[in-house]
Amino acid sequence: MKIVEIISIGDEILIGDIVNNNAAFMARHLSRIDLDVGWHSVVGDSVDRIVQAMELAWKRADIVLTTGGLGPTHDDVTKDALCRFFRTGYQFHPEIVEEVRARFIARGYEMPDIVRNQGLIPAEADLIRNDLGSAFGIRFDRDGRTLIAMPGVPMEMQDMFVRQVIPALQALSDGSVFLMRRIKTAGIFESQLVTQFRRLNDVRVLADVAVLPKSTGVELRFTVRANNPERAENCMQTILAYVWEDLSQWIVSDDERDLEQVVGDLLVQRNATVATAESCTGGLIAHMLTNVPGSSRYLIGGIVSYENRIKTGWVEVPVELISQYGAVSFPVAEAMAEGIRRVMKTDFGVATTGIAGPDGGTIDKPVGSVHVAVAGPADVVSEYHRFPMDRQGNKQRFATAALDLLRRRLVGR
Repeated sequence: MKIVEIISIGDEILIGDIVNNNAAFMARHLSRIDLDVGWHSVVGDSVDRIVQAMELAWKRADIVLTTGGLGPTHDDVTKDALCRFFRTGYQFHPEIVEEVRARFIARGYEMPDIVRNQGLIPAEADLIRNDLGSAFGIRFDRDGRTLIAMPGVPMEMQDMFVRQVIPALQALSDGSVFLMRRIKTAGIFESQLVTQFRRLNDVRVLADVAVLPKSTGVELRFTVRANNPERAENCMQTILAYVWEDLSQWIVSDDERDLEQVVGDLLVQRNATVATAESCTGGLIAHMLTNVPGSSRYLIGGIVSYENRIKTGWVEVPVELISQYGAVSFPVAEAMAEGIRRVMKTDFGVATTGIAGPDGGTIDKPVGSVHVAVAGPADVVSEYHRFPMDRQGNKQRFATAALDLLRRRLVGR
């Protein structure tokens, strides 16, 4: 198996001004084509340091991928580093400049003179088209190794990587068959999942297994390697059978769909509609649902009923329920779900009321407490959860708990 090193270039990454999403994006895709990501490196905008990073990567990896530093400004020095590392000069490509100029004209702008620098490419390198920007990718093949430099702008890098770099890298693989499958769960924490997964040891004989806790639930990742496609697929089907046998009540999907996509698909299948009444989640449930294209088929609307007068006025929660039980309670959560369903005239209503923190908690209702409820045509169901997270983590977990309750209601669990 060939080993890959990813080098992310840019002071903004090194000092933490931006999160290195490019490396994560590439690593996820590389793992699917049986390439072993051995190292992630981050280096600032210094020719000397970039060359040092390249020298180290060239010694220990078969494939080196870099992102960043290919732009036209003074701090974009990756091409200078490539020339020094491969001991070559520059070659001017007028066709690149004219193509980029045409894009500026098409958008109604004149191309700045500085963009002409994009036509300077290290000699002896192969070009990789950039259909979304001015920084073309650069590829060197030397001594049985490959280095590919890509732009740092995420949209440009991801398009180039998926459509051009991945197919090129697949041609460099050793021919072994590689399958990866992710199982997404909700409503169960990591140690509980491992305890419930009785066939885990059997699965570990067939595949590499990773248990990945996230704020939206625990994810299981299975990686199968085999010498032919039939054996790999048979192993994966056996694994999926074991997983469903032990964990079916918590499985959200085994096909990469997120919880909101699964809920949306279930609503479409049932020709059903939903509305949300959210207090502590501040509209996050509606946001998650609208992340899915076509969500207008089932999401009618929502109300952020943060203050009690919005709960009683807009969502029609009886005043006496709040007076008797408090806003964070089973009766109020259920009344919110029923009220929003009635007000919005939908098949289902989803509600949350809780204490996200960091303050506002009491002995009886500590920070992290939430009541979630789902009202449907036949009944209303509700749950209480307590999560030991910070405010943002609690909001995410509250919204996930509510959506998962709706999912289970839709599948009859």
